[in-house]
Amino acid sequence: MDIASWWLRLATEDQQYLIANNGDEVREPLRSRVVAAGAVIGSPLWWSISDDPSDSTLADAVTDWIEAVANGETPMP
Repeated sequence: MDIASWWLRLATEDQQYLIANNGDEVREPLRSRVVAAGAVIGSPLWWSISDDPSDSTLADAVTDWIEAVANGETPMP
């Protein structure tokens, strides 16, 4: 599932947290909520979270997408 789809499934407070902390580690329980929304752990696709338990950061393309949303821009799919 692409980020535009799972982003809409997140609670507003989770979206706000990811915007405010963009690029930071995504810790539990937020990590589980992002996965439940549709992000795929361990997928080679750009919207996934690493399957390495010591690395809970979103891919660079995801942080760029979130930054675009935060700036009121229309992010690329």
